[in-house]
Amino acid sequence: MPRVAGLEDQVTLFADNGHTVGQRPDAAPQHEAVLVFPAVPVQGRGEGAWRQRVLDEREAAAGIVAVDHESHSDGDEQPGLPIVRPKDLCFGHWHGASLSSDSDVSRFVAEGGPAVKLVRQHRKLINTMPRKYELKRRAENAERTRERIVEAAIELHGTVGPGRTTVSAIAGRAGVERQTYYRHFPDDRSLFTACTSGWANRHPLPDAAAWRGVADPQQRLEFGFNELYSFYAENESMLSNVIRDAQSHALTAEMAAVLLMAITALRDPLSEAVAPRGMAPKASAMLDLALDFTTWHGLVRRSGLDLVVAVEVMVTALRCVVAPPN
Repeated sequence: MPRVAGLEDQVTLFADNGHTVGQRPDAAPQHEAVLVFPAVPVQGRGEGAWRQRVLDEREAAAGIVAVDHESHSDGDEQPGLPIVRPKDLCFGHWHGASLSSDSDVSRFVAEGGPAVKLVRQHRKLINTMPRKYELKRRAENAERTRERIVEAAIELHGTVGPGRTTVSAIAGRAGVERQTYYRHFPDDRSLFTACTSGWANRHPLPDAAAWRGVADPQQRLEFGFNELYSFYAENESMLSNVIRDAQSHALTAEMAAVLLMAITALRDPLSEAVAPRGMAPKASAMLDLALDFTTWHGLVRRSGLDLVVAVEVMVTALRCVVAPPN
């Protein structure tokens, strides 16, 4: 029986890719075509050696994947062949591709046929689609980069001051390029807002509500000022730089105003302990002085008093203003 010219080499190439190639013996030469089935290694019960059979349409096998299959997003994609089931095949045709001539067969084998093209297009689409895990990983990386930038800025604000911190210094400490910095923080205000919020979350002010739980006025004042002055001591560098730079840097002045408002909220539980019926102007001014960071700084850093003594001095001064000794 005559062969189609060049078909043997083409068929050998196709068979090397894991397919079984058959030829209908009673076909006329002008209708000669190729049947292509995936060869699947199987082993039945009790069989000692592997043998091959054509894949049934209800079955799948390792290394053979359907055209609508997508690998697990958390693992590496494994190469495989498309499942070709008996219902997809008929002699001389494969998904409408006519194989009735030498040129048709050559073109089918060379180009892969419509079904193979479909697989290639589908796999290309899968490879170009953004995977969910990739998007999640990118978002996590972006968030970590943003956190590094904020952390670097906060550290520099605490050491050199907010008004003296440069973009280059922040980017260098965070280990990012300037364009990456600007991608996360296009202006100074967005950075200062993030820094103020981040620093406040890590360094919360004392809980003034707990002070109201102390009934004795003297003990409440001592307890409140002890916590407030401890907060000042733990955050001295940052507070000193913010107060200094607020005099000449607008955004730093805004940060200082926010902090001052938060400290002012601590005033009420202490004023209730000093004067339950309302404070006179002198007593109110004295309480404001006692709450001020610079007062703590003067007592502890300039005068050299320890925390306990500094608290005692201010509590005594407040009580003297409210109820002067006879």
